[in-house]
Amino acid sequence: MKRLSSKQYMLFSFFLDILFGFIVVSVIYSWLYSPAYQQQWESSFIVFLLLYSILKGFDSYRKTHIPPFQELIQLAPIPAKNLHITFVIAEWIWIGFTNFSTFFIYFMFQGYITDSIDFFFWIKHVNVVILSILLFVLSNKLFGAYMYNIVVKKIGWIRLVFFAVVSSVFFLYRFKKIVAYIPDKPLVYDALTGLEHKELIRSLWRLRKEGRALYEEKFQDLCRFFDLTHALEMPVKHYSLGMKYN
Repeated sequence: MKRLSSKQYMLFSFFLDILFGFIVVSVIYSWLYSPAYQQQWESSFIVFLLLYSILKGFDSYRKTHIPPFQELIQLAPIPAKNLHITFVIAEWIWIGFTNFSTFFIYFMFQGYITDSIDFFFWIKHVNVVILSILLFVLSNKLFGAYMYNIVVKKIGWIRLVFFAVVSSVFFLYRFKKIVAYIPDKPLVYDALTGLEHKELIRSLWRLRKEGRALYEEKFQDLCRFFDLTHALEMPVKHYSLGMKYN
């Protein structure tokens, strides 16, 4: 079987989009549309197109704000702002190609219900398309900046609230062994050996019998991996992230 080339696939896809648009508009116009509600139908299609652009802006934040091969992109001799604008334009063009049927249905239906397709018709609906592009860019910018700064870089008060809620839920349901927090600069740790520190953490978590066995196994594995067996009887003087560090 002969494979389709990219050009043939694109033409076939356009043909299917046009055919699908004709079917959808014919069904709506024949079975649902009423001339008495022309203004409502026109407004609803405009609102749909604008909301669709906003949702597409949300959905495409990864391609514009968190693209693959970021290390190579950072080495490009082009300012990051220009690259971001290029990504946004490319994404909008791609959406236009892959969602051609949506725009075709919009213009075809508006042409069906209007009295005449004149200059003012095109001015109005071209302005709607321009507004949809601006909403796409705005929603993509806002949602992409939010996801990158709050989720990807993991900063801000939302992370604090999230972990506070999760910790409270786990505490209420006796899952404290999953979420734990060791305060900075503890006064008591300087007087503890490694083994005593291990027992302190185990008592704070209140592990059950099966949990204690797993805890002991993991503890021994980590001691062997980091070669800390010889230091278990020595007072703890150095601390990891979240504890005191000398």
